Order: sequence, then structure tokens, then C-alpha cells
Amino acid sequence: MRFCLINHSFRYEIEKLIRIFLPFEKIEFFETAEIDDFSLLTELFEKSTKATLYFNDKTFESSREIKNLNNNFDTDAELSLALAVYDVFTSATGYFPDWGILTGIRPAKLFSRLIKERGEDFAQEYFQNSLMVKPKKLSLCKQTLKGEGDITALSKPESFSLYISVPFCPTRCSYCSFVSHSVESAKKLIPQYVEFLCKELVETAKIVKRYNLSLETIYIGGGTPTTFSANELETVMQTV
Repeated sequence: MRFCLINHSFRYEIEKLIRIFLPFEKIEFFETAEIDDFSLLTELFEKSTKATLYFNDKTFESSREIKNLNNNFDTDAELSLALAVYDVFTSATGYFPDWGILTGIRPAKLFSRLIKERGEDFAQEYFQNSLMVKPKKLSLCKQTLKGEGDITALSKPESFSLYISVPFCPTRCSYCSFVSHSVESAKKLIPQYVEFLCKELVETAKIVKRYNLSLETIYIGGGTPTTFSANELETVMQTV
């Protein structure tokens, strides 16, 4: 499939949205209108966006106004374009994803931030009408947020959690939105990465001791921890 980006650079998020509908499709990227019989043309204008999908000998079009919902032009323009892309793909496929145009992880975190910034009524309206999230998923999001709140309320002010990032995987999953690299392409980076990771852990420990903090949980991931060798994992855990 050809993905044409005209007057914008919203490649990352729009590609993730495309993969909701076409998870395994090979995508070629163009900054000009290089159209064939299977193409997505996306365009940014001063006050609107437009998506045109050429698919199965049919053409699907959608234009969306850029609304000032986030007080940031790029964010609002990207949202507008994502909705236009959502329109053409749902029209072409008849598939309406339960999470709408949301990609990535932790929708409850976004919902929580919107509540704090704009109130719960705005957050609900934004999820349903701007992100196209279905009511059952919005309900799940609210339940998750309450569950998370009940758990984090148990933490003391001096407690903290340690996140150890391992940005490597055996292969790159088509749905993944984490910063991660396949071992095949990045294996040579791992020894040096482990070295610097351990240095960062040492510096983190100094901060912990300086402020008399209490370690509550450790999470290792972001990729696949066992892409480290046994010796490398042992080195990291000894440092922890």
C-alpha cells in the first residue's frame, strides 16, 4: 500500500492507525501524490485535513475540520487527520474498532490526564466523539482508572517504582508501539547498552539514598528481557 503524506509529517501515528485495519500490509511512504490502485492520500490544509483511500477499485474520501480541542495546532491537526483516515477505512472495510482511533497503550492514563485538565465530562465526550471509543471500552477505561487509583493510594509518599527498559525483542510485532528493536538488527548494541544501563542504575541508587526513598516494585521490560544473555541479566540484577 502507498501512504502519501502531503504538507504534514504525521507518519508515526497514522501508520499505527492504518495497521488497525491492515496489520500485516507492507506500507510504502511518499511525500508526493504517488497514487496507484491501493493508496492512501492524506493532506493537511490551513483549517482542515483530507484523506482519500483508493481500495478495491473504489475511492473513499473524508474531510475533517481542525478543531481547537487541545490548544496545540499540530495535536489538533493530527487528530483531525486521524479521524479522516478512520472515516475512509471504516467506510471501505465496514470494521469499527472498539478503541476507535486510539493506538498504543494505557488509555486510562490519557483519560486520567484529561479529567485533571478539563474535567470528567470533557474526558468522556472527547473519548467518545473525538477518539471514537465505544461506550463499553470507555466503561472499561473508567473501571481500570479506579482500580489503578485504589492500588496507587496504598503507596507512601516516599515510595517509588523502578522501571528497567530492555528495548530489544526477538522480532518486532506488527501491533507494537513501544520503542524497541529486533535483536537481528541491534544485537551488537546490547553489551554497551547493558553497560550504560548499569551506570544509570548506580546513579539512580544515589538519588534514592539521598532522599531516603523506599523501593516498592521493579518492572523489567519494554521489549523482551531474555534478549539479554544469562550473564548480562545477572549483571543487571546484581546491580539492582
